[in-house]
Amino acid sequence: MNIEPASRLAPVSPAPTPNHPVSWVIGSVHAAHVLGRYPDGRVALRVDDEELLADAPPDTVLPRTFRVRVTRAGTRPELELIADDGDDDDAARTRALLALIPRQAGLAGLLAELHAVRVATDTSVPVQIQPALEQLSAAMVSASDFADAKSVRRVLNESGIAMEARLLGAAQDNRNLSLSGDWKASLLRLTAALSQYPAAAPADRRSDLQPPQPGRELPRQPRAQRVPWRGNASDWGRLHHAAHGVIARQTIAQLQAGALSPTWLFEIPMHGRGGLDVLQLRIAPTSTGVRDESGWLIQVAIDLPALGAIGAEIRVVGNRVRIQFWAEISAVARRIESSLAKVTDRLQQQGLMVEHVACRYGCPEPSPGASGGLLSATA
Repeated sequence: MNIEPASRLAPVSPAPTPNHPVSWVIGSVHAAHVLGRYPDGRVALRVDDEELLADAPPDTVLPRTFRVRVTRAGTRPELELIADDGDDDDAARTRALLALIPRQAGLAGLLAELHAVRVATDTSVPVQIQPALEQLSAAMVSASDFADAKSVRRVLNESGIAMEARLLGAAQDNRNLSLSGDWKASLLRLTAALSQYPAAAPADRRSDLQPPQPGRELPRQPRAQRVPWRGNASDWGRLHHAAHGVIARQTIAQLQAGALSPTWLFEIPMHGRGGLDVLQLRIAPTSTGVRDESGWLIQVAIDLPALGAIGAEIRVVGNRVRIQFWAEISAVARRIESSLAKVTDRLQQQGLMVEHVACRYGCPEPSPGASGGLLSATA
């Protein structure tokens, strides 16, 4: 995320007069240092020797130190950020990731809230929220949406990962684009509909889900416990908070997809039996280390109430494929094993050479570390 040079900072509450106050002369350039950020969005800065509070544009990610230029003098001077030519995309991406980590949360909490709204027949939904909830429900998928390659491609395209790219492509082609089926667009519409209900974290529940990190196993995301729903302002505020956490998490996944070593993580909400589930799918380029052959690593995982955690790791190099299924429950692993011959036949019919296909009982072992851009979930 690059800092726009036109982004402005307007000091609103200067500290006591320093020994060497800043000379707010239009056009003058000063060194600035971030001291902290307040819950209301204001930023504490030190400009030269003077400490002050500033209004910063929403969602602006400031570096720890930077330079500013005075664009308006007076008691409330305006400053603009001076872009640092040495600030490359990786540095800007790292700042954005670190800013998003404390706000991110998994889908399970949001889906539990949405399911509670759906089954609460004794409460009414405000008229301004109803269309947003309907669009969000329509953006979720079901098992039938994975029947063929064309359907899977559509699901991934509308998962929200490519929302901005789709909008840019439509603008460049001068064509209209409907985002009614896009998951991220639907989430943004929901947060807009909930704007009158301040986002509030639940007092007795928090998300401990690690942010998306390349090189680690896909985390378990089972259904969250059913939440009581009364349809009051507190409940809508809790839903608002959950939606913001999911948007932050998806933005982290989008930033990872734009890195030098990209990883595409799709966390897809699914209509399940008696609730809503999270299907995780990660796609990343990989190398075999033999003759510099490159291929693809595809990881899939889902945690269902009746079947437990199940998943697969698929490696494709050229027309060769290796698949390792896994299942948390032994009976489920045996059911998958009984279908492996059919899986092999289907793959061979598509012209693929199946080098290995098997299923093991148990979940993947946790990785000791991450190989991606996120080194600390609490940084």
